[in-house]
Amino acid sequence: MTTKPFIIWTLRRTGGTNFTTWLTKLTGLKSPEHEPFNLDRQYGYVSKKFLETKDYEQLKEEILRILEEPQIIKHCVETVPEEVSFALAEVACKVGYAHLFLYRKDSTNRLLSLYFAEHTGIWGPNMKKEIPKEIFDKPIPIQELIDQEKRDRFQIYAIFTFLKELNSKVFSISFEDIYQIDESIAFEKCYKIIKELGIAKNEEQLKKEFRSLREQGYQGTREYYKELKGSEELSKEIQELPPFSLEEESRRLDVFTFKLKPDIEYINSLGYVSFPDGEIKRLYDRRWILQYAPKEGVGAELGVYRGHFAEILVRELKPKRIYLVDRWRKFGEKFSWGQNSPYTGFGKLTTKYALEETKLRMLPYLDSSNVVIVEGLIEDFLKLVPEKLDWVYLDSSHSYEATLRELKLISLVLKPDGVIMGDDFNPNPTHQHHGVFRAIHEFIKDGEWRLIACGPAGQWCLKRVYSISIKYPLNALGEIDNRFVEVLVIDQKPQVFERDKRFSIGGVVILKKEFNQTNFKILAQDAEGEKDVKWFINSPYYASLYPENPNAQKARFLAENLIIKEAIKFYLVDLKNNERALLFEIT
Repeated sequence: MTTKPFIIWTLRRTGGTNFTTWLTKLTGLKSPEHEPFNLDRQYGYVSKKFLETKDYEQLKEEILRILEEPQIIKHCVETVPEEVSFALAEVACKVGYAHLFLYRKDSTNRLLSLYFAEHTGIWGPNMKKEIPKEIFDKPIPIQELIDQEKRDRFQIYAIFTFLKELNSKVFSISFEDIYQIDESIAFEKCYKIIKELGIAKNEEQLKKEFRSLREQGYQGTREYYKELKGSEELSKEIQELPPFSLEEESRRLDVFTFKLKPDIEYINSLGYVSFPDGEIKRLYDRRWILQYAPKEGVGAELGVYRGHFAEILVRELKPKRIYLVDRWRKFGEKFSWGQNSPYTGFGKLTTKYALEETKLRMLPYLDSSNVVIVEGLIEDFLKLVPEKLDWVYLDSSHSYEATLRELKLISLVLKPDGVIMGDDFNPNPTHQHHGVFRAIHEFIKDGEWRLIACGPAGQWCLKRVYSISIKYPLNALGEIDNRFVEVLVIDQKPQVFERDKRFSIGGVVILKKEFNQTNFKILAQDAEGEKDVKWFINSPYYASLYPENPNAQKARFLAENLIIKEAIKFYLVDLKNNERALLFEIT
């Protein structure tokens, strides 16, 4: 059996360097320096050229010239532009390379190892350096590391899925299965892959060399990770993510994100599967709810089925990126419901057909929107989505319990002014989709979210609402720190408001009697800039309270047309001396 050239697809800090070196020695094939397509490495000129030209076909030609000489390449997917990884995968398949994925189940230790290496320069056991004390003094950036883990997983899931779609032979093994389980079991796992790759070696000799590999796998820095501030909290946060695996039986998500390739042959083999006429009409009746979502943002449809409404979402909202999430084949060959219903062509429809039809429906929009199709559990997607979303359209199980869980998770991944829209809002307690109605009302009862629209075709929309917090500059005595002001009262304000809706706020500002009120004005500074505030409005009640102060007679103010995306600051401006002093701010 001839040894196949192959690519080891991995992430940084997974033990890939030692493993690649060991496999290279076994094969006798050429191996360039590790991660050769990184910008500063041997084949980095290819990545640089692509960044300049954005020419994907030329990128593939450059990679083809490199791969014509059989070699073993270790490639970290997160260190190069994603197009380079996809081009490498596509070309490597054409020229007969095998593909081995190396990943790490223990994401906490991978992230801490990466953070430690980046901040100390210690990337391997032979790099003896003094460890700077500062690394233990400041907290680790937990959210940054969590976000990086989500991005990394999506990238490696996407390449894995892409290669499977190209019908490539794909193997996977974890760091833990090489270095941390019983040696004999670990060897059997590796030996199985070695044979598949066509590496012919004496088994007993291999066992000795494998033992040597395991001994090299320990870098000697792991004991320092617990000393990093926030390492325990990071571990708890990581445990909230779905378990990470690339094994066929336990892989949680498949991610289709690049050059979607619907299986037309399969669709044709099954033949046309009808869709109820009433539902086709209802698709257009549902569109009105999209007026509440921002255009050209990043959104997700949760519960996609055959992609009919996804097509409307892309056409109407023109998203920069859209995630289309459904379980599809993870239901099994057929959907678990509706087998005697026209929704599934009376049982003819398969889950694969629904997935492939969705891909087909998306093809006309790939030039204008980045379409990411995610096959897996909605809850797993919401825990791993690598960016904040502007909107979500929810059309999933319709049960009360699942919808409530999904709403809570969605609220964590939306931008502050994002919206949740959805289907099947039905107040009838006997209706099969009444669980959606119940879940929405349970979700909004604490006041953080408001139902801003519901109506025709069972559509609904939720938006986050905010309470106003007012901060005053105070002196050491706890008094308002403004030398001009005797009285400051805010008595007109909304209890809650939507983040991108305009609102008004009013109150009373009484200057000390030694100042001439006409020499002053009030300015409000919001996200749109500075705005003059109406002042000198009659205030008879305060005039009666402060009869000795003429400034109390017209002390009321009203600030209108405000919008809060960040803190709004109100200033008192001294027009004679061109000075301003902070009155208060709204957050």
